[in-house]
Amino acid sequence: MAAPASSERRFEGLNHVVHERMPFSTVKISHSMSTVFEGSVYNSRDQRRVHAEFEPNGEKSCPETSDTMEEVVDDKGHKSGEVYLVFSGVRGQNSSRWCRVMRMVQLVSIPDSFEEISEACFLDCNTLSRVTFGELSSLKLIRKRAFCGCGVHEIHIPDSVEELCEECFSQCKNLSRVTFGELSSLKLIGEEAFHECGVQEIRIPDSVEELCESCFSWCESLSRVTFGESSSLKSIGMGTFYGAGLFEITIPDSVEELCHACFCGCKSLARVTFGESSSLKSIENMVFSGTLLSRLWLPGGVHSIGGASFSECPLKDFVICDTNQFFDVVDRLLVSKDKRVCYGCIGELEEVI
Repeated sequence: MAAPASSERRFEGLNHVVHERMPFSTVKISHSMSTVFEGSVYNSRDQRRVHAEFEPNGEKSCPETSDTMEEVVDDKGHKSGEVYLVFSGVRGQNSSRWCRVMRMVQLVSIPDSFEEISEACFLDCNTLSRVTFGELSSLKLIRKRAFCGCGVHEIHIPDSVEELCEECFSQCKNLSRVTFGELSSLKLIGEEAFHECGVQEIRIPDSVEELCESCFSWCESLSRVTFGESSSLKSIGMGTFYGAGLFEITIPDSVEELCHACFCGCKSLARVTFGESSSLKSIENMVFSGTLLSRLWLPGGVHSIGGASFSECPLKDFVICDTNQFFDVVDRLLVSKDKRVCYGCIGELEEVI
């Protein structure tokens, strides 16, 4: 199959790039566009590990192929096990129908020119242990399930990335380290983005405005989460840290709501701190249920507390900011200021009248 007459050398997205049946030990992918190669003629039982990398531009273009793939041969005629594969321009620059990425990939280096990694691009690539980005990366979006279930150990998210979509690193059980740059542009961490990951600690960039539903749920090794003094975070979503291994956390002053069960089941969480200038307005149902929280200081702006927010936790000391006009503690009961609504008890009660 001949290459298209006109070819683009810049790619805005990375989709399924290599067929899962490719048996070669090394695959190099250039930016030049050529022909479609499905790879079905190759022995799918060959489980040699594969290294995928990207050439920096079209100047080092790969050999074009038709019905066969060219395996590299040295000057003595010995095959090295390396193969050159090129992107296809047949279906267009932004097509989502590239060949499926192979299951044997170990390392992927993403070119600076790519602006997104498409849905399920490296889904279940459990041998993929390393993903790197260039210092001048243009990447803006990592789409749904892009690296879900892969074996990556650590990753640094480029400053250019604005959104981590749902489940993009979900179930990456080997992923123990996630870092962001000081100039990160990240706005949103999507639903279950790091669900059931092995991450041990993380610093959320100041630019992040929302932590979505269950984005760090069941990260049992996650013992520390920190925020910058200039955090833009407005909301901690439903079940965000459900079942995480947190010991303590300081909620940024910018946060306005703690959504349903966002810290529920954090069995080691013993300390939650709010700043004097906290903007918190709402604590929804079961937010601190099942934690080790024994003391809590309630900011002045909180006007809503949901049911069972402190159930199954050994809360003994509940201090309400002097400026709070909505809540009071009477005889170890958390009640509304007008004494008409009871929200829960502080510790164990001996008598209720």
